[in-house]
Amino acid sequence: MFTSASNSQDTKIIAKAGEVKMACFIAEHNLSFNIASHLNKSICAVCPDSKIAEQLSMSRTKARAIIVNVTGQTAEENIIEMLQNNCFALFVDESTDKSTIKHLALVVRIAKLDFSVEDRFLTLISIVDGTATALYGKIVEYFVEKNIPYKSNMIGFTSDGANVMFGDKHSLLTLFKNEIPHLFTMKCICHSFNLCQGAWKISVETYIIIYKILQNVLEISKHFKHSQILNHTNCSTLAKPDGCNLLR
Repeated sequence: MFTSASNSQDTKIIAKAGEVKMACFIAEHNLSFNIASHLNKSICAVCPDSKIAEQLSMSRTKARAIIVNVTGQTAEENIIEMLQNNCFALFVDESTDKSTIKHLALVVRIAKLDFSVEDRFLTLISIVDGTATALYGKIVEYFVEKNIPYKSNMIGFTSDGANVMFGDKHSLLTLFKNEIPHLFTMKCICHSFNLCQGAWKISVETYIIIYKILQNVLEISKHFKHSQILNHTNCSTLAKPDGCNLLR
């Protein structure tokens, strides 16, 4: 009797873990929540003799709840822990829809202690006031709430070239610079190229030349990215003084 009860309990636990994996599958592949119930029925149809499949219960509402309240919350906690212990750069962009409440998207590029770099979506912040002071207040409020030491760990900032973001007098950039003088900043390259294109009327031939230059730059980056030997050889050639060798 005890063995039967224990097996039943184990089956329920495995089924719950399966539901979480199903929800993660939906999120990972950017699928609609509406497929949750169909996915559940398909698994039961494929495995009609499975006790675990019988225990699966997944609907659109449940899938969303798992992603938002379970896996999503855990992922956010993991990212926050990385931001607390590693240097990072902040990417900021404001939504441009017509709704009353807009959102400020925060993306971070984290430089880990093992020298690996990772881009992660951090959060969406609801905003009503789109001024630089209001945006700055919301971002700092989030950092303080999550105990993220942004003054010491935040080393980079980027956004589009809007005045509220990158203005010289009063902007999100200047407000961050006041607190973090060493902050490295860069405007979004795509927005900058778009502004250049709009201000400079050029021919199709010039467009082709610029495109080829950009392609060559990307190919050069790919050429060196996956080869430690090439990286070391070229760094040695460019950086070493005469008669000195760089340590491996």
